[in-house]
Amino acid sequence: MRTLLLFTALLTGNGFATGAEPDADSSGSIWKSELGALPGDLTPDPDFGNGYVTVDMSAASSNNDRALRVFPASGGGYWLAGEQGPFGGPMQAAIAKVTELGTLNAAYNGTGKNWVATPFRSIRDVAIGPDSELYFAGHYLADGPNDFDFGVFCVSALGTPCAGFGNAGLVTVAFDLGGNIGDRAERIVAESGSLYVAGVCETGAATPHYAWPD
Repeated sequence: MRTLLLFTALLTGNGFATGAEPDADSSGSIWKSELGALPGDLTPDPDFGNGYVTVDMSAASSNNDRALRVFPASGGGYWLAGEQGPFGGPMQAAIAKVTELGTLNAAYNGTGKNWVATPFRSIRDVAIGPDSELYFAGHYLADGPNDFDFGVFCVSALGTPCAGFGNAGLVTVAFDLGGNIGDRAERIVAESGSLYVAGVCETGAATPHYAWPD
């Protein structure tokens, strides 16, 4: 029995720092994603990398990459999914597939890693569907500097936007209850053939509303 732990850490020139988002103008700060494994006795699993695996998802647009979710892969191994891109977006869906031993699975996209462009300013959560498709929930900027809508972007197991899901893999939901009409998706769950997306909607009142289309 293996328990997976997902870490997102901020690497700085002075070493490791965790638990804080870097400023947009921070110099020399790079997000790296680590996947750790603990067997039943809760000690690092030496058969899984070094007890942890670091996956560098840097790309030409930015060195900032942040893991959000890990899922068991059919046939063995694991999916690691998150976001990659400059702070403030646009973000790419970042996907890696690793083997049971913690090495990148080159059978996926030739390298074990894949990046898919999204229109999101921020990707907040990821869910996995029955055919290993990945659903990325994020902040979609609809119109104007503060008009955000809920967004869900689907990437197939082949690493391409899901055909037949919304518009080229993208579905957006606007509540537009008032204020800055800032509707922000924060969590997504795939269950019993449905997607449940939860987040926050601005109303112009002091207290935001919580919303969950499905």
